[in-house]
Amino acid sequence: MIVDIQKIAISEASSIRDAMAAINQGAMQLAVVVDADRRLLATAIDSDIRGGLLRRLTLESPVSAVMRRNRLPIRQPQGVPPPAA
Repeated sequence: MIVDIQKIAISEASSIRDAMAAINQGAMQLAVVVDADRRLLATAIDSDIRGGLLRRLTLESPVSAVMRRNRLPIRQPQGVPPPAA
């Protein structure tokens, strides 16, 4: 499956409402939180948002209050050198 990441990418300053819109746009059922250089910071899914709303956050609260930074462990494949810094 090819995913247009632009549809589901939001900034850390985006609202929970923006995250919900991104989740609805994509087939992956998640929002991807990226920095100004479009590097992956975190993800947000429905259950993260529901948990935030139960903690009395609002739809205008920042997605940073509910996003998960360590949801997907990414490891360097064996035999593939790390990218140059």
